[in-house]
Amino acid sequence: MEEDKNAIKLPEKSIEKLKVLFGEKQIAEGKLGIYLQAVMDTLGLEGKWNLDTSTWTFNRLPEPEAEK
Repeated sequence: MEEDKNAIKLPEKSIEKLKVLFGEKQIAEGKLGIYLQAVMDTLGLEGKWNLDTSTWTFNRLPEPEAEK
């Protein structure tokens, strides 16, 4: 396999720390998704919604138009 001259390999210590951080990020995203779904269910929101974190409001996403 030819080495990419434009690539920079991270040090092993950095790789291990990044693996831990990415794992924690995935866990946090999963917990956030479950919590937001529970909030939406409690509020009776159906369909697709977006949480605007600048105003902390849910905004309904437009339904995609059906193909003709």
